[in-house]
Formats: sequence, structure tokens, C-alpha cells
Amino acid sequence: MEREKKSLEVEGPVGAAADSCYRDESSYIPTKSDWPIGQPVPLPKWGSSRPSLLVGSIGEFDELTKQFENEVQTLLQIHNYDSVTNFIKFYNEFKIGKCETLESFFREYEPPLTKNANTCVGLGLLLIGKLALLNDRFPGIENSLYLVSCEESIESHEEYMSNGYPDPWVSDKEHVMVAMQIEIEGRKGVVLLDPGYQIGRVITVMIDQQYPHTGRFVPSSCPKKEYCYQTMVGEKYVQWSVWNGSSKPETNLVYIGASYHSPVCVTERRNLVYNFRSLLATDRKGHLLAGVYFKAAFQSTFTLFCDDDQDPTIKHRIKVPSAQFITKNKIDIDIDVDKVLDICSKHLKMTKIQFYTILSVLAEILEDKEFLEQMCKINDDIYKLGVDENNNNEGVNNYNLSG
Repeated sequence: MEREKKSLEVEGPVGAAADSCYRDESSYIPTKSDWPIGQPVPLPKWGSSRPSLLVGSIGEFDELTKQFENEVQTLLQIHNYDSVTNFIKFYNEFKIGKCETLESFFREYEPPLTKNANTCVGLGLLLIGKLALLNDRFPGIENSLYLVSCEESIESHEEYMSNGYPDPWVSDKEHVMVAMQIEIEGRKGVVLLDPGYQIGRVITVMIDQQYPHTGRFVPSSCPKKEYCYQTMVGEKYVQWSVWNGSSKPETNLVYIGASYHSPVCVTERRNLVYNFRSLLATDRKGHLLAGVYFKAAFQSTFTLFCDDDQDPTIKHRIKVPSAQFITKNKIDIDIDVDKVLDICSKHLKMTKIQFYTILSVLAEILEDKEFLEQMCKINDDIYKLGVDENNNNEGVNNYNLSG
């Protein structure tokens, strides 16, 4: 077992570390009552509503959003989006632990926040810490910023919003954003920032949908999609519509009525067993420069992509069987693959050896069929939250949603 552990260690940019920018929202730990037997993830918690930031004029708001946009773009340029590092750590600790099943280990495990390897949770918390430093220039920002929960691909708005809070029994909170309620000369709205989806701009959602309302736009990270945000249901929710080549949009709901207090114990934990992984580098605008993504399945395939380092109009994209990166079966890497590895590692701000090591570790995990089957079973159980007839509203009144 010790030999196995050693072979799966990854050094360098994936080392875990604490960071002072992470806020109190990350400290909530679920109790037994917060995680009933049969529920695949803990029930989420929310705090109180945050005060709106009063803005004296459109000009003042434009200056504020200029500062916010600079901070989110700097964050995107410096930090990768990384859902592989904590996955590796999760796997390593399970293999050296004493739990017989992944499900029992999943309940005991405390998801880490890793300084240089963040999903939407870590990026959101880091961004709040950076924006709060603008409080002297824009008094009130520090108290007005908060993390908000997002539910994706909602089919029934009415069921989801049947209570004062989102129904905790039928939601898994797979995504988070940064929010701040605003009031500009008496007009109300909310500012949203979404570094987890590589959005390199400020999204302004005004109730009256007048300037500075953002409206429909094409994100740099997904040029084939269109996004649009608007408030609904007493301004407690923002509807995030996504068009992806279809006239009918996919609908996501962002709950802005209160700060989200369980991003780590629920959202980060949920993402540990998600069956899709990625490590991505972007520029300031959120344009994807390079990375790798893959389905977390037995003997999967890595998709490696990057902008050419000499001509950014040239896009490289290759698919490589994960088994090719297993160290004990190492063969000479194809020259085209080697070139992409070299360019990707530069964009990801690591050496090619470090990047290759990460892929080798992941390839070893993707040979562990028993682990992957257990992981996919948990992931499937989470997906069924909204349709499982055993998950209903009977316990909502007896559950304290405020954390």
C-alpha cells in the first residue's frame, strides 16, 4: 500500500495550502442532522441576506465595475481552474484509509481548499477576499459581498422555489458565484461574478433591465454559447439562461436571497465525485488558452488542447488514451502529443514534467475500476435528487436552513 501511495503522489503546483483570503463561508461542518441517511450529500445551509451597496450615480457604478473587472480578470490570468488536484488527493486518502466503501469514506472526508488548485468554490472565495480590499475606496463593499449558490439545468422552477430557500432535499448546489446587491439612485439590482465559469467580466442584473443591465452576451470561454441573466421571484433568484445552438435555453437558477454557507462541505464535496474533470488556463478575458479534460471513467481518454505558442489563431486539440501516461507502461510519446504537452504546461504555469506527472497519476486512477464504479454510483445518486420519490418536502419544516 505504501508503494501505491508513493506512485500517486504529485508535487509542485498541486500541493495543498491554507490561504488567508478564504472567508468564513468555508468553515461550516455538517452535523449528523445535516446529512440524513439516504441523502447522498449534506443538506445545504444559508446565512442571512447581505446589505445592498448604495451607489450614488451611474458614473460611480461604472468606476466600481471597472475595479471589479480588473480583479476578476487578474484572478483568471493567475489561477487555473482545477478539478483534478483535489480529486487526486481524495483518491489517495481513500486508498490509504480504513473505510471499506467509498460511500462511507465520502461521508467522513473533509474536502480541502487548495491554494493553487481551485474549482468555482476556491476561485469565488479568493475573489471575495480580493474585492473586499477595495472597501476603503468603496465603503460598504466588504459587508455586501457574498457567495451564492447555483442550481443547474432546472426543469421545474415552481418545485425548486416552493419555500423561502431552495428546497435542500432536491438540490446538490454544484456551482457557486460571487454576488453583491446594489442600489443605484433608487434602482435595485445585483452584481454577479463567475470565475468558476471563466467569465472575465462583471454581470449586472437590474430589476428594471435598464442600463447598466448586462443583457444577453457571448462569454469568451464558450464562444458558441449565449448567456442572459434576469431577476425573478421577488428578487430572491436570478435566472441564468444558456443558449447552446438551440432556440430553447437551458435554465439555471442562482439564489441571491442569502449568503451560501456550505460551499465546501456541499459543493466542493459534490464535485469530488463528479464524472467530468478538467485543468484549464485562461487569459484575462476568460478565453481558454490550454488544458486537459476527461470523463472520470475506466480507461478514459484525455483531451488536450492549447493555442499555438507562435500563432494563437492555430488551435491544437488531440485525444490520447489515458493508459498511454501510465509510468510503468511508458512508451515514446508521439511528437505531436509532446508538442501539445509542452505548450499546455507553459500556459498552465508548470513544467512539462509536472504536467506529465499529473496525467500519469490520473491515468493510474482511471485503471481502478472498483473505485470508479463506486464514485459513479454516488454521482448518479446525486443526480437523482430531483426525481427520487423518496426525496420530498416532508422534512423541510424540521430542518434549520440557516447556518
